[in-house]
Amino acid sequence: ALSVNHDVSTQEELFVKLTFVSGPDDEEVLDSDVSGIMDNGDVLTLSPGLYEAGLAFDDETVYSLQNAYGTVQCLSALGCSLSGAPHSTRRVLRVDNTGCCLLRLRGLLITNGAAHKGGGLFVKGGEVAVEACAFVGNTADSIGGAIYVVEADFSLYGVTFSGNSAGEAGSGDLHEMFDTASVYGECPEGFGVEPVRGRALNATGGVNGPGDFVSYSWSGCEDGYVLVEAVGAGAGRGGARDLGVAVGLVWFVAALSGV
Repeated sequence: ALSVNHDVSTQEELFVKLTFVSGPDDEEVLDSDVSGIMDNGDVLTLSPGLYEAGLAFDDETVYSLQNAYGTVQCLSALGCSLSGAPHSTRRVLRVDNTGCCLLRLRGLLITNGAAHKGGGLFVKGGEVAVEACAFVGNTADSIGGAIYVVEADFSLYGVTFSGNSAGEAGSGDLHEMFDTASVYGECPEGFGVEPVRGRALNATGGVNGPGDFVSYSWSGCEDGYVLVEAVGAGAGRGGARDLGVAVGLVWFVAALSGV
């Protein structure tokens, strides 16, 4: 089946593309000119910038993706900062089931999320791959400061963790239930570069991986960053990657510095 590229540049656009909303509390969204949620299999490409929480799904979560699959990516590696600020009382993204197929998150910087479990990302059910992303400064009162995973086929490829924390010792970066998460010390297919191993992860629960790659933060995949294109869509973005890498690194360094 064919899929569609969607270009996004504002927090409102991102919210409406990811999150199903209805009812009187959502009049601000329903009255906007932004088109609705992306279809399964589509590719959502974010322009570099700060996507700070304005519109939110509820008091616990900013973006809620339900029964959906496809790709959510930044135009530049780590150049799109999805932030729980200024509230810092909500997780950034919750994923509930992806249906038949894979949901891919690529090149995103997820930061300043806060929740009881999974301050940056909460995944329940489905198949999710997080590729060349970074989780910085996320917190959880209980477990999984950056990521909490339950009953999902969940994979990390070349993902960086820094400054995440949780109430339960040892789970600041990742907590996984039922042994279905895998951490890989390699970049996504097609990047053509090798990642650099960082510190050991703060991870609890069942985390799998090939050999020594199971328990570390990884960086460097941004040097070979490749965009996903919708099936049947024209490229249309050639030449943007090299500039995007530089812009992305600016956002990433700022996040690590607490700016």
